[in-house]
Amino acid sequence: MSFADGLSEPVTYANGLGAALAPLLLWLRGLGFFEAYVYIPLMTAASVVLYWRLYGTFDRNRTLHGSRLSRMVWLGVCYALCFLAANSLAVAFKTLIVEELDYTNRVWFEAYVGPLHFYITAVALAYLWLIARNRRRPLDYALGAFVQAGLLAGYAVGVYRLLNEPFSLTDPTTGISGLVFFAWFGVYNLDLSRRCPMRFASIGAPALAAALVALAVAPLAGQGGASGAASRTPWGDPDLQGVWEYWTFTPLEKPAELAGRDVLTEEEAAVIAQRLSDEAVGRDDTRPPEGQTGGYNQSFWTERSRAEALTQPSLLVDPPDGRIPPRTEVEQRRAAAHRDAGERPVRLRATGVGSDGPEDRGLAERCIVGFSTGPPMLPGGYNNNIQIFQAEGYVVLLAEMVHDVRVVPVDGRPHLPSGIRQWLGSSRGRWEGDTLVVETTNFTPKIASFSPMAFDSELGRFRSMAFGTGDSLHLTERFTRTDAGTLEYEFTINDPQTFTRTLTGRLPMNRSDLPLYEYACHEGNYGLLNILAGARAEEEREGSR
Repeated sequence: MSFADGLSEPVTYANGLGAALAPLLLWLRGLGFFEAYVYIPLMTAASVVLYWRLYGTFDRNRTLHGSRLSRMVWLGVCYALCFLAANSLAVAFKTLIVEELDYTNRVWFEAYVGPLHFYITAVALAYLWLIARNRRRPLDYALGAFVQAGLLAGYAVGVYRLLNEPFSLTDPTTGISGLVFFAWFGVYNLDLSRRCPMRFASIGAPALAAALVALAVAPLAGQGGASGAASRTPWGDPDLQGVWEYWTFTPLEKPAELAGRDVLTEEEAAVIAQRLSDEAVGRDDTRPPEGQTGGYNQSFWTERSRAEALTQPSLLVDPPDGRIPPRTEVEQRRAAAHRDAGERPVRLRATGVGSDGPEDRGLAERCIVGFSTGPPMLPGGYNNNIQIFQAEGYVVLLAEMVHDVRVVPVDGRPHLPSGIRQWLGSSRGRWEGDTLVVETTNFTPKIASFSPMAFDSELGRFRSMAFGTGDSLHLTERFTRTDAGTLEYEFTINDPQTFTRTLTGRLPMNRSDLPLYEYACHEGNYGLLNILAGARAEEEREGSR
């Protein structure tokens, strides 16, 4: 990389200090100094030179004394300070340029990273100067106070890492680094209290006490207890990974008899769930109507044997009445024209408009998209599971139904061009605190803006609906881990072409320890084949009369 490259590439300075040092930073960048394989060896060599120059002073001033083992330990401590000073200085310059920051997303503290590393360098150099002087003069006490403040900041970082990062004994980048901080700064604090036996040096005692408290609290925090603190990935994002299931009998819309109710008691929810489950399972004992094959066995093929319902009376929480808002006049005219044209393309998820060919059937029956996986996701008769994977810069949402996958970048990139339309749209994510926010656009007009296969408590069965077309849909989803076993899912549909206002739904997803198996929809889709074959058989029978 040449100096000209450093000038031609985009450069954004993290703060005013970076702008002031711009010529030096561009020169270092042009030389390739900010590459880890360049500055780490150079700064390591610089730390060795610094240590070698100080060693003679240490020896003359009898700074290091005691047994051979003690001398070796303190020589190692002194070299660690030399290494810290040199490498922090290099990182300080590097992080004054935003493009050199090792963060996938822009973060609030990016303007402070460079100055923070300059401060770390200053603390390390002050400590080395204190050791080299080996005196007890006013200057030494001032140096000791400055170093003690830095050690307290180090304890605070250790506590933060223990409480907010995943803990692994085999990965030094996780919360175990907090333990390393306590041990490292504890050794320095003991040495500092010996060199500067003043009242400020006793600050190390409460700092170590705070460390012990943090050690006791950290295991509880890591379990995702009542505090609700989200566990973290190794790169610092909230950890949402795992298999999550979202079955419930709670209907999409609020039933008429629950109008005005925002919350049910646990007993009321249990009674409703049990009644609906009994009705569903009871259909197994009833023969299907003449000429029909019937459906799945409800008691062991579907979720309906699980009598579960939420205390909220409907999945929709906005509008306040818990009902799907009215359609616009534009949508009503479009829907009428669509009916007059034979209702093709079919945007329903299940059922259909005929059986002349596969295009007459619902999208889920054709294994194009699932009937419960949306987006947005809503409970259906079965396969109400999603598995979440995370990698640095990405979140992957794998739905069990039709094994649909959405790869969601969270690195700030824009959506696909408006001319590119997809069945699942173009999803882009971002973090708002511990909440993953996914914005999805660019849906194909071959699907509906909102096509729930939702349980109708008044009809006592699921029904397929389709509103609008996907090309005008802007979908916002929010995933928040409220505790170790619960992921709150919220969705908002914004489609002014279809609805007179937005609508928002919310439901919990529960952690499952069971594996997710592939739902091989196309390979096992004998249902669609039989629907069409049955229709041809009926046509042949009618023709022979």
